[in-house]
Amino acid sequence: MRLRLLTLLIALGAGLALFGQSPSGVLSRTIRSEDWAINDWSAVRAGQFSVIHGRNGDELQVNALSTDARPAPPGRDRGAAPACDGNCFLVSAFDYGNRNRLGGSFGTFGSGTSTARATLANWADGRRALTIDFVHTASGPCGAWIHLLDFTRPVSDRVYLDATPLKVVTFWIRGATGAEAVLLKAADAAWERKEDALPIGEIGWFLPAGRITTAWQQAVVPLSALPGRLDRRSLAVLSFEVVSPGEGRIAIKDLGFCLAPTPTVPLSAPAALPSSPPPGELALWVWGTAEIIGNPAEQQALVEFARRGRFTLLFLQLPDAPARRHPPGDIVLDAARWKSFLGLLGRSGLRAHALAGSPGDALPDQHERVVATVQNVVAYNAAAAPGERFAGVHYDIEPYLLPGFRGLRRERILTGYLDLVARMAARARAARIEFGVDIPFWYDTPDGLTGELPLVEYHGVRKPASEHVLDLVDLVAVMTYRTTAYGADSIVGLADGELTYAAAKGKRVFIGLETGDLPDEDLVEFDGEPGRGLPERVLADRAVVIARGPGTGTAWLGSRADWHILRTKLGAAESGLADAPPLWWPVRRVVAVPATKLTFARLGAAPLNDTMRQVLLELGHRRSFAGFAVHDYLGYRALLAGSRPPG
Repeated sequence: MRLRLLTLLIALGAGLALFGQSPSGVLSRTIRSEDWAINDWSAVRAGQFSVIHGRNGDELQVNALSTDARPAPPGRDRGAAPACDGNCFLVSAFDYGNRNRLGGSFGTFGSGTSTARATLANWADGRRALTIDFVHTASGPCGAWIHLLDFTRPVSDRVYLDATPLKVVTFWIRGATGAEAVLLKAADAAWERKEDALPIGEIGWFLPAGRITTAWQQAVVPLSALPGRLDRRSLAVLSFEVVSPGEGRIAIKDLGFCLAPTPTVPLSAPAALPSSPPPGELALWVWGTAEIIGNPAEQQALVEFARRGRFTLLFLQLPDAPARRHPPGDIVLDAARWKSFLGLLGRSGLRAHALAGSPGDALPDQHERVVATVQNVVAYNAAAAPGERFAGVHYDIEPYLLPGFRGLRRERILTGYLDLVARMAARARAARIEFGVDIPFWYDTPDGLTGELPLVEYHGVRKPASEHVLDLVDLVAVMTYRTTAYGADSIVGLADGELTYAAAKGKRVFIGLETGDLPDEDLVEFDGEPGRGLPERVLADRAVVIARGPGTGTAWLGSRADWHILRTKLGAAESGLADAPPLWWPVRRVVAVPATKLTFARLGAAPLNDTMRQVLLELGHRRSFAGFAVHDYLGYRALLAGSRPPG
């Protein structure tokens, strides 16, 4: 499974994201016109690169190139006033659930070594609250934000909070030690688009004690205190920025807006949480099975590991038969070894799905080979005893890793992929074998560059790719690779759409979790009309450059400090490669994405288990919830052993 940053390419309107650190040095990557269906690089109007901070140095990847300009904001942002229950409107009590009554969620921001983590947690008095754990250093700000609208909707459909009839915003707050100090900020639609907020004042100003203490206090903030530059007709975000140094923890409850200063929203009593539902199945991806299938000791080690971890389902990669004599193509099963291996698993109470797939499988010229592999599994099952058969077929194709997917080729690639999924599912269904695939969470999420929901037309119906896939298969494993249960950019938030649609279609959804070690990354976005040729200096902190050539080009990324190096490199490139002056765009933003956002590899088993419990509390009652799928055997084994996997 190729994970990297395509698990996080779609920015969820997360709001108030901070600029990451400048990638160091000058990086380059070759790009081909045919991959992106772009004949003239000067037509590019927006794009996204990533800098992967690998063990052997930084690597540049090109994720998206668009010939469409980034859409301009609407002429006027739409707002709606909430319907108050008496004097006040309760946005959220933060007892449970990932969304508030305005459709919004919450999240955190941090810069440098300053970090914050938000969840819903129980406090000593039994109350459950939005809880922010932070480490605030001199390297930058950190804190949390709460959306006052549904940011999962396309930009054109968003409705903000119209606070013009309201007089105060109130919330209850407490700290773990009483030494916490927090600055309250707010953003309207325009400031949110800048990923910034304006200060209202330190929260202590609005508390009876004049500061945060270890006891619950209610902050009553007059909306007249909002900066005059904010449009109260389109409030988007409340932000809580930590100003006290060091580690700390605060809790927020019962956020509301009121028509008059009194009465306000009372502190809610401890909520009775729903009973914990059954955990469902626990599945495990197992790659590298060529080293397991012929080794009885490795087979037994896998069985014991799975049983200790309470796994019931294994996705087992299909290695090719070592004795095959025909050219590479469909995967041929070594029946004798598989019968022995699957027989052992069956006697140990484990089920197995045959696992295969690569991005190139989505291309039409590979379809016959892939469908033949599914037929080989069907034929194997037909010749095997009941206790030696595969219970299903599972494919991890990930077509979005093909060059040019986030460009003009996207719909064509996805249409070919859906054709293949339909054919494979039909073969498996005819043999009464369960069929499933892996999908990313962001097939039904607004695109980070356009803000619009990406749709694909298939058999005359235009809708998200995830819904087309769920129409075709029996189950999906959604790669919700995050390490937090709650928030806008969290496991619960990212899995909601797939679970809802799957329930309507009678399909099952596994929630995917990552335990393998991944690198830190920076997402680099740029847009606008390119400059032509390289000026003596560039005013932007960072710039993207494309040196043009016939049918190909070289993408470069450098900072202002590296500009003279870039000019030297591009001078050499022009003389040997380009037939036109290079093009350049200023970088609009850089978002740092630490690996700890995606994988539990560096966090350990305790946070993984705690996150699974939280997710189960929120999603386990959903009819389509099948359980958790852990990626992968080697990564999880290394995590439990306290070491990193090889590679």
